[in-house]
Amino acid sequence: SPATVPERWELGTLPFESLAGVAAAADYVRTTGFEAVRAHEDRLLARTLDGLRSIDGVTLHGDAPDRTPTIMFTLAGIHSRDLAALLAEQEIAVWHGNYYAYELENHLGLAPHGAIRAGFAHYNDEADAGRLIEAVRDIAASRSG
Repeated sequence: SPATVPERWELGTLPFESLAGVAAAADYVRTTGFEAVRAHEDRLLARTLDGLRSIDGVTLHGDAPDRTPTIMFTLAGIHSRDLAALLAEQEIAVWHGNYYAYELENHLGLAPHGAIRAGFAHYNDEADAGRLIEAVRDIAASRSG
């Protein structure tokens, strides 16, 4: 801020810990590179899509060729809210509902319960993808048996 009044404002103490975090995040992105992050996320996405496709009762919604590593799916016979709760019991974080896409939910015939949304980021790994696939597989098996 300027050194003269009335434009000068007291900024207070700077959030040094936040600034250190931002600097570390920027350095991580700069040294890792967006291409490497994208390739990693695409591998996790492909593995998870293949795994979920192999489970009876799972319906994947959307199949854009160039997409973020986010998956929208349902499991026959179980509301998305209940499936999200079962996955949460296994420490798998997903979102359920319509994700503020009310018209899409209606168009896909998913109203009023929506679907599950699961996604990956650069800090996820193969084990995370495997845990999601296996948890959905186990839940599907327990519902069909």
